[in-house]
Amino acid sequence: MSAPIIFCHYGNTDYLKYSLQCALLNNPGKNIILLGDTANRQIALECRVTHYLFEDLDYGEEIEQFNAVYRLIQGKKHDHKRGGKDWVNFVFKRYFYLYNYLSKHNVGSFWHFDSDTMIVNSLGQFEPGFAGYDCTEQCNGMCMNGFIASSDIVKRYIIKINELFKRESYIAQQQQEFESANQGFAFTEMRAYQTFKEEEKIKTVRLNRIVNNFSFDDCLCQEHGMKMEPLPSGHTCKKIYLAGSGQFFFEPEKAGSKPVQINTLNLSWLPLYVFHIVMEHSKHKAETQLEELITLNKTPTLAQQNFPLLFRLKYLFSRIQTKITKLL
Repeated sequence: MSAPIIFCHYGNTDYLKYSLQCALLNNPGKNIILLGDTANRQIALECRVTHYLFEDLDYGEEIEQFNAVYRLIQGKKHDHKRGGKDWVNFVFKRYFYLYNYLSKHNVGSFWHFDSDTMIVNSLGQFEPGFAGYDCTEQCNGMCMNGFIASSDIVKRYIIKINELFKRESYIAQQQQEFESANQGFAFTEMRAYQTFKEEEKIKTVRLNRIVNNFSFDDCLCQEHGMKMEPLPSGHTCKKIYLAGSGQFFFEPEKAGSKPVQINTLNLSWLPLYVFHIVMEHSKHKAETQLEELITLNKTPTLAQQNFPLLFRLKYLFSRIQTKITKLL
């Protein structure tokens, strides 16, 4: 059975429809699943994506333990609220929801991405390359994301999360760090994953490694050995080339390196118009053999794309609202 693609998201953020539509467009043979809430059920249905409510996956011994042991561990400069909810609690708990979904539906291997990730290539062709690994990593090697071999590795992870919250010396060490050196940080699923990986000796690999000139983006706003460029919105991100057949390429910083074709783009911290451009370009993908070579100086980049007036106005309005909120 083809490995499904799973997203977890609460609320109905503007970019969510783009992520779902792009995943479906480029992976028509896969089941695209959104684990979410009543706020995003309708957008999932409109995008023809399978939707499951968190509340229907909120059960079991592991979740009961988590509810009992969870506590917010953060520095005084860290804001744990997103959309009026405890975001830190959610980034842990989504893996408990994920495990219950996998177990209930007897899912074997699967793909899991943050909901601001645009999937711009067919993923099935890359699955054999991860044989022998428990999972892949994103977030600069700090989170379990991408291709995951089975529900068993997720169960081991959530058991470790609960165990870490009950380990008083470990939690005290985290809190001490956030009170001194890293006051803008919090103990999240990333730190728990790092400890899980070290203590359980799981076999994993970074998803953004380059194999046969293909790669998965970790975060577009971070360099990772690729050339960067400024966007009209004022953001800086990897220099993306938009090839004629709907493909996306990065240009390595190292001179003489071949362009790298990208399978996914993580658009964290970028404005909505970037999601729109990526989606519209992806629609151009021809049903032909993938390009192996492109001529960079003849291929347009993301920064050269039109910044639509509607998105420009929305972006400026959003920035004004943010500044006003900070002043109040």
